[in-house]
Amino acid sequence: MAASNDSTPNDAFLADLFRRVDKNDDGHLSLLEFRQYFRDGVMSSEELVDLFSEIDMDKNGTIEISELQTLFTKNIGSFSEGFEALARINDAITSILRTLPATQQDVVDEKEMFFKRFFLNELTSSVKSLQHPLDAAAQGLTDEALTRRHHTVFPEQSVIHGDRDDSTTNAPATGGGGQAKHPTPSSYHMGTLQAEVARLAKIADRLSGKVNQGTMEKDTGVPHAVLVKFDMSVLADATETFHNALKQYLSAVGHADGCLRSNVVYDDEDVTLYEVWESQAVLDGHMRTETYRSFQKSNVDTLAVPLKYQSMTTPASWWM
Repeated sequence: MAASNDSTPNDAFLADLFRRVDKNDDGHLSLLEFRQYFRDGVMSSEELVDLFSEIDMDKNGTIEISELQTLFTKNIGSFSEGFEALARINDAITSILRTLPATQQDVVDEKEMFFKRFFLNELTSSVKSLQHPLDAAAQGLTDEALTRRHHTVFPEQSVIHGDRDDSTTNAPATGGGGQAKHPTPSSYHMGTLQAEVARLAKIADRLSGKVNQGTMEKDTGVPHAVLVKFDMSVLADATETFHNALKQYLSAVGHADGCLRSNVVYDDEDVTLYEVWESQAVLDGHMRTETYRSFQKSNVDTLAVPLKYQSMTTPASWWM
């Protein structure tokens, strides 16, 4: 869809959103595409079908971009200012990047390059700092919605696959017919990240034959590890490709220096990957490796929605 001269940042955002949801690029959103992209762990399938029907104003069974824009523009509210600001920031960053030398041979003034590096790092830190309050607000809204709906987490009934010391359990379980069968937790909603940390700690204790000694004592000298959570929703027709890539990634991660645990939870097409790393520095190094980058590239074609990433520090003693 070509943008008109009087298009707004909201129009650009909604056009990009439509493109991301429209997986087969046919210019229409099917119910399957809509449900795969907009399911958020709170809305039920029936509620998503009702929302799809509300947006599909001509009732032809698909959503056109004009229909999506009508309802989303009506509900965007104060978020409109945020997307307008992001559009300006994107333009500013693009202009900044164009001023950077393409190669090291293009560097003329070392002092000038020092300031470019300094301001670029400061800008990067400032942009990253914007994410934390947004993540907290989004998590708070999700937790509140789940509480209202009276969803309960049952840690002992969730099935965990994989451990860095046993790569054979990283692959999905298979039945007699050879097709992958993913164990389904009794509750799809995993609750807050803090609750998942407690659950993973209990599982790790059982795996290593330890007994959880209860709450940790506050000690500034206690080393901390980093727990990382990746939420992935796999396209129905890309499960084999995804799981092959996941198996290769887990095999590499299982032997990576500094990786204390790697566990996978399967729930139909929804896959949650947990990793525990010795420190943030080790995790940052891992994310620069070809192993990590290759796995992320493969996810572009196999995930229904962009991967969701969360991390937090935990006592290192939980995983030793």
